[in-house]
Amino acid sequence: MSINNKASDMVAVLKEYDNFIRPYHDAINEVVLRLQALNKDYKIKSNHNPIHQIQHRVKSLDSIVKKLDKRGYSTDLECAKEYLTDISGVRVICYYNQDVYTVAKALKKWKDMEVVRESDYIQEPKRNGYRSLHMIIVVPVHYIDSTEYYPVEIQLRTMTMDCWASIEHQLHYKSIANTSGITDELKQHADNLHMIGLQMEALYEHYLKGKNIDFSRSTKKVQMPAENDADAINRIAQQIRQDIENDTTHLEATGIKSNDNRHSEDSESTSADNKNEALKNTSDDIIQNHDTSQTGVTNKL
Repeated sequence: MSINNKASDMVAVLKEYDNFIRPYHDAINEVVLRLQALNKDYKIKSNHNPIHQIQHRVKSLDSIVKKLDKRGYSTDLECAKEYLTDISGVRVICYYNQDVYTVAKALKKWKDMEVVRESDYIQEPKRNGYRSLHMIIVVPVHYIDSTEYYPVEIQLRTMTMDCWASIEHQLHYKSIANTSGITDELKQHADNLHMIGLQMEALYEHYLKGKNIDFSRSTKKVQMPAENDADAINRIAQQIRQDIENDTTHLEATGIKSNDNRHSEDSESTSADNKNEALKNTSDDIIQNHDTSQTGVTNKL
């Protein structure tokens, strides 16, 4: 085959891929635009934007071919359209656990888009500690004389989950060909980061949302699990949130508010110092308890 013929074939393949991938780009643009509008709406109405960052991509031709081959399908674009649901991908990075489920709930309310699959790896992490909420939604793409529907995979995770996943990905694909030998270590680090995320979420509830909560009472009585256990960690998260709600209900019933201006500036300063000291002691206690219960953990995150 001559060089000109090879070039012509290459151009034909790339043109076919460009035509194939265009509606997947359009589906991503539709989802991203709605997520950005949703985030702005939350910011206006609740003074909190749950989404920290939105990332997106479409699979390359090489990646599509490799995935089809791995699954035993014919490596042509028609098979890709029929069998692959993650050609379009959107990653939504949130601040806190509650933000992940807030955004997921909002997505399910989009009337012209349907959630066809949902996998919650936050409630049930993978063996190596991977956490994320995966959703496959079907998105309408409108053209001049037709409307077609394309799947988009949406991954929702917190910043701490994304930190772990990014490093694990780098280890798996760039540094260590087989990470199965360090699965337990990866899970331990994932659980540690998840607990940090829960503690930061409790701080947000305590301070930024204006809830006057005895944070030290709510968290000091929490006993860290003897082993890294997803169910135990989820129970701790629920316990912290329940304590927060109970404290808030009690304080509101007694007329105590976090933004009480009845005290002098000196009293406010003293109160703030006491709160900060209590939080520092609480954080130290939690980390110390966690470290002593984890054999093999030598460094604090």
